[in-house]
Amino acid sequence: MNLTLLESVSDLLNLVKKETGKEVVIVKDSSLKSLVEAKTARKNDVNHIIKYSGKSSPDLNYIIATKAIQMLRIYRTLPEKRVFPVAFQNHLNNARMGIALEVDLKPHLKVVLNDHNLTATWILSLINQLTSQPVNINIEKEIYSNFPELRESQNRVISKQFTDFNMTLSKEVENLSPSIIYNSSAIMNYVYLKSIDDISGSEFISNLNYIVKRHKCDKLYEYTKNNLVDSVESDVLMIKYWADFFNMSQWFTWIDFEDLYKDSSDA
Repeated sequence: MNLTLLESVSDLLNLVKKETGKEVVIVKDSSLKSLVEAKTARKNDVNHIIKYSGKSSPDLNYIIATKAIQMLRIYRTLPEKRVFPVAFQNHLNNARMGIALEVDLKPHLKVVLNDHNLTATWILSLINQLTSQPVNINIEKEIYSNFPELRESQNRVISKQFTDFNMTLSKEVENLSPSIIYNSSAIMNYVYLKSIDDISGSEFISNLNYIVKRHKCDKLYEYTKNNLVDSVESDVLMIKYWADFFNMSQWFTWIDFEDLYKDSSDA
């Protein structure tokens, strides 16, 4: 499909160029598995890059806007404060050790732990959730407040996330999953969705099948609500708090933003 940008999204991309000194180049790439991927330019890069798959979607403008806002947020941070979370093999090993502590309560996990692909998928998915959702709350607030023409797409995308999450809220999934994975993911989703409810007036939380660890959900939500600030530095502090809350602080580390794309093309 041909990409037609809304005027407000074009203005946002122009703002990225004005503030960062680097243009956002949009490229069609039919090999993408996702609708959109982005690379925020480092110091020596000429441009920021946003790739889109070419698949038809009414939500491309919304997704591109979220990527552009993230670029602005990074460049509005002092260079020495720009860091990014990554997990190396030793961090995956730390996570597996945490899961292994549950084997006595869930003996089937002993077999699962031998499947390194499955456990790596669980672990990396949870790390991604931990390190992205505090950031996304700020970005979704920005979208809702300043881009009313994108609210329909925003609600559609988040509603899909809600549906996927709600389908996992079953005793069968809970019994088959490591508790640290299942409970942590459910609590993070609760905090994220309740924050979205606060921002947009939606009612995701009231439509959950059930709430996992309600006390912990409310405790993390209250902390997040009272301490969330729209800056990358605040993102880092919030992610560190969440990591300590879930005993995941040894599951990843922080690297300098300038080192981020040496082995990766993803933003």
